[in-house]
Amino acid sequence: MELGFTTAKDLLEVLFVPLSAAMLALLWPAMAARRRRSNFEDLISRELAEAAPYAGDFDGPWHTHLARRFLHEEILGHPVDNTDFVLSLEPELSYHLSQMWIAYTKAQKTTNANQPSQPHAEQFCWHLRQTAHYLDQKHRSDLVKTVAEPWAALVRQEYPNAKV
Repeated sequence: MELGFTTAKDLLEVLFVPLSAAMLALLWPAMAARRRRSNFEDLISRELAEAAPYAGDFDGPWHTHLARRFLHEEILGHPVDNTDFVLSLEPELSYHLSQMWIAYTKAQKTTNANQPSQPHAEQFCWHLRQTAHYLDQKHRSDLVKTVAEPWAALVRQEYPNAKV
């Protein structure tokens, strides 16, 4: 029984090229998703590197020391619009980031209602530290030292008995 493959070229044309194209078609979405996740983690790391609290003479609640907004915050703040993407992230990262920004938003609301925001400050700092630790391990950055610790010091300054 002859298969019709007389040369290596015949084998390549009939089997290898179509199988390679099929494998590429199957793996391309996974490779693209992995690249998007990696780019998003890089973005988060770069944005958090700029999220250290304002250190000048600035009187106000702890959360007012963050003067800028971030793209990753906006994306995670609207999970319904970005469900597939948010769910494709590492669960540890997406959980801590979303909880960190939820605590930040709650602190803004309680301060506007003239209520203390110490529990929210503690939650913000804890989730920020977890996020920074995750990104430090993955991207060899120093976010715990340059961002998380200054926020914890600021919160301890405002709430001396805070557990941060």
